[in-house]
Amino acid sequence: MSANAGIPSVLPVEFTERLVYLLGELGAMRPQLGAVVTFDGILDEPRLRRALRLMLDAEPVLACRFEPDSKPPVWRRLDHIDEGSLLRLAQSSDPAADATSFVAESFDPRQGPQVLGALFRGEGGDTLAIKTAHVAVDGGALKEMLYLLGEAYRSLDVDPNWEPEPNLNGVRSPRAKAGYREWFAALRQSRVVAPPTDWGDTDFVGDGSAAYLSSAVEPMTFRAAAEQGRTVGATVNDIILTAYYRVLWRLLDPAAGDRTPLQVSCELRKHLPEGTKTALSNISSAWSISLSRIEGEAFDATLKRVVESTTAWKRSGAGRAGAIAMPLLTSLTRRQGLGSLRKQMVKGFSDATSGKGYPTLTNIGIIDEGDLDFGGPRIADAWLLGPIGSEVVLTASTYRDRLHLTLGAEAGAIEKHSRSKVVDEVAGEIDDWVNGYEGARRQTS
Repeated sequence: MSANAGIPSVLPVEFTERLVYLLGELGAMRPQLGAVVTFDGILDEPRLRRALRLMLDAEPVLACRFEPDSKPPVWRRLDHIDEGSLLRLAQSSDPAADATSFVAESFDPRQGPQVLGALFRGEGGDTLAIKTAHVAVDGGALKEMLYLLGEAYRSLDVDPNWEPEPNLNGVRSPRAKAGYREWFAALRQSRVVAPPTDWGDTDFVGDGSAAYLSSAVEPMTFRAAAEQGRTVGATVNDIILTAYYRVLWRLLDPAAGDRTPLQVSCELRKHLPEGTKTALSNISSAWSISLSRIEGEAFDATLKRVVESTTAWKRSGAGRAGAIAMPLLTSLTRRQGLGSLRKQMVKGFSDATSGKGYPTLTNIGIIDEGDLDFGGPRIADAWLLGPIGSEVVLTASTYRDRLHLTLGAEAGAIEKHSRSKVVDEVAGEIDDWVNGYEGARRQTS
């Protein structure tokens, strides 16, 4: 039986997918994500191309185009998919740079399919780039796509006729179990877009083309930072937030006492009932913390305030509230077009930000070394690329304890307010903090 058997021609659009599409339409970001995997050898290009095609059967949303003008909007399966167009192959003298340039190229979810790949052949081995529509998937699903692609590639090596079992019953919207009281509380909380902001100009609009900036915190420093963070109850996310805040204060120079919200992505899968089968989708949300700059404040003191803010957010149950509210909002909007939500978002965005945007951190977390497996050649490194924002959008991902920091923006805006320094200086803040702590520890031991 063909892998296409039983795959529906139309899939409903979830509430979060509506949100991401409209954020792109409003100019807040280009809703696309990417991943780069480097190898110390050569991949089998025909097998990789076939594996990429079979992913579209394994996860049906990837083989669809997004139809925003339908009432309601839908994901519609493509009548024909050209396997040859799914993967670009090119020789490269700088594969990593070419890979990020490929991800930065415009991506339209209305055309479909929702994933494209490029394989760049360099002197030291292959570099694989994957690009996908953020409307279709979030960062957590992006990692799952990489794992799935590796699984398909390995399986085809064993059996060239291998076909995946389509994921037809996976949850595409969070469905945390809750009573009526929790439902109403979650819906009330979902109406809060973000606190007001006094941020100055954080506009990242440039000349229309786009690029990524990248930096990294090396494994020895990353492990030392995580260890030191644990002694004060800080997560790696808290440490990145602290470094990010300090760099933004320095580069954007808000007045002392200004309210400075920073938006953070929130993974909702962990709030689903144990054993829930998920599909590739946008099971994510966002929240924010707000800190004001204190002149001359040390890293440890800023970290303390960040930990207090993130701990309070976790204790409030806001993550669980998001996992409860999202499917309710999906139900309420299931039959509607995008017009009503578009009007609400335009007004809410304007009221909350006074026409400005929010700097954002999207920490996609650990790319699991065991799950990311192509069976050979050996994977040398891997990292993820977040949305290209009209504001300062920093993306973090970790592979083998190497913390990658990337920032996507329109070219021509990157030098504005020295923003080309953002990723390097965030990495530098963490490095300086660790080195200062290590030096002090050596002096007292």
